Formats: sequence, C-alpha cells, structure tokens
Amino acid sequence: MDISVDIEEIKNEVAQIVHFAKLIEETLSIRREVDAIRSETGKLQEREQINQAEAKKAEDEAQSNRDQEARVEEARKAEEARKAEEARKAEEARKAEEARKAEEARKAEEARKEKEAEEARKQEEARRAAEETRKAEETRKAEETRKAEETRKAEEARKKAEDAKRRVEEEEEERRKTEEIRRRAEAEANKRAQELEAKRNADEQAKKSEQAKAATPTTAAVQKAFVSKTNTSTPKPKSTSSSSLTSSSSPSSSPSKSTKFGGGSMKCAGCGKAVYPIERFAALNDNWHPACFKCTKCGSKLRPDAAYSNDKRPYCKAHYAQLIGTRV
Repeated sequence: MDISVDIEEIKNEVAQIVHFAKLIEETLSIRREVDAIRSETGKLQEREQINQAEAKKAEDEAQSNRDQEARVEEARKAEEARKAEEARKAEEARKAEEARKAEEARKAEEARKEKEAEEARKQEEARRAAEETRKAEETRKAEETRKAEETRKAEEARKKAEDAKRRVEEEEEERRKTEEIRRRAEAEANKRAQELEAKRNADEQAKKSEQAKAATPTTAAVQKAFVSKTNTSTPKPKSTSSSSLTSSSSPSSSPSKSTKFGGGSMKCAGCGKAVYPIERFAALNDNWHPACFKCTKCGSKLRPDAAYSNDKRPYCKAHYAQLIGTRV
C-alpha cells in the first residue's frame, strides 16, 4: 500500500516536472518569437533609421540599450527561473531521496521485525519441541517404571505363589507323614489294645476259674464238713472265707478296667472336650472327635488326606487357597 502511494507521488512529481519543462519550452518559444519580432522590429527601425537618418540614430541606440537591458532582464529572469526550477528539482529530488531512505528504513524495520518474529517463532517451535521431547521422555520413563513395577509385582506374585505351592506341598508331605504316623500309631494302639484285651480276658478267665474252684467244694472238703457237722453243732466251713476273698478281690478288677479304658486325659483340638481312644481321630498332629474335624470356614467334614492346616486350624482346599490368596 505504501509503495503504491509513493509511486503515485513520484508520478505526480514527474508530471509536474514535465509540466514545468513544457512551460519552460513555451517560455523559450515565446522568447524566440519575441526575438524574431524584435528582429523584425529592428529591421523596421533600421529601415526607419535609414529613412529618418541620423536624427533617429540616438533614439535607435537608446532603443537598442533598452532592448539590451530587456534582454538582460529576461535572461536574468530566465536564469532565476532556471535556478528556481533547479532548486525545485533538487528539493524534489531531496524529498524523493528522503522518501526513498524513509521507505528503505521502513522496509529494513519491517525486515528486522519479521526476522525477530521468525527467530521468536523458531525459538517457540524449539521450546515446544523440547517440551514435547521432555514429556515424551517422561512418559517413556513412567511407562518403563510402570512396566518394571508390574514385572516386579508379577515376580513377587509368582514367588509368593511358588512359596504357597511349596508350603502346600510341604503341608501335604507333612500331612502324609502325619497320616502314616497316625496309621502306625493306630495300628500299634489297636495291637496294644488287643493285647490288653486278650490279657484282660485271660485274667478274667483265670479269676473266674479261681472263683469257681473256691465256690465248688471238693469231696474231701464235703466229707470233712459232714464230719464236722456231725461232731459239732456249729460248723465253720473254709469255703466262706475263700468266697468272700474272691468276692472282695473281684471289685478291684473293675477300677483297673475303668482306668485302663477311660481315656479322659486327651482333649479334642476342635471342641476342647475329652477324647476316648475308641473315638479318637488323629490328624494334623492332634486329636479330634470325628465330628469336630471339619473346615473352619464352611464346616464341611474333612478327610486327613484332603485337609490343609493354617494356624493349627483345618481348612478345605478351596478355602485354604482363598485364605492364602487373601494374605498374598
């Protein structure tokens, strides 16, 4: 927009210069016509001078001086006009130069501003690129940290699962060993109980035989008793004492039986009550009632080979796995 305005101004100035040139040319043309007219007038005057002779010579000389002065004056005016035109042109040229310099300065300022704006834009782009790079790096590091954390947690979960599996296997092995020991102990206890039962039966048979012998009088004793009865009125048979001895010795066997088969010293790990040998259920290194050996969580009855222990409490496989998973 500014360039078009400057071009219009230059065109106007050029038009003015052309106009002034035309005026100067017209002025020079008029002056030539005036000179021609004056030349003709001079000729006429010369003719008149010839006619008038010497009388008008002085007047011609005076006229010539006046013409000369007029020419000098015209020349001076023309010179002044030329100088004024030159001064005007110089002023116009100076203004045009100043306008050109101002335009160049404006363009240089615009170029400087554009350069500064371009540098600022490049700096902003570089800053944004650096910010994006930093964010991408932070995102990458965060992703690597997250993956490392997930890997660590997965590794910990795997180790815990392996530990749980190992504990389950150890408990299975311990339970198997315990079951084997329990079976051996039960077999030994059954064997011992059978031996004790056989011994008790033998002892009872022996005592019954002794009691029968003591209660049944022999022939010699009958004859002696008959003789004693015949000789005295108050016989004193020996069988009574033996019978009383036998009867007094008989109750002593029952307390031993009660002591031997009472089993009140063992306690059930489930309810805490006494467990008798005939109903004792050995599992998880402890004594149980068969009805008390059940899952602590769901209450289902358990077998020794399908029971899991935690804090000395029995669990089924499902609730033991749930308990271990909750702790993990």
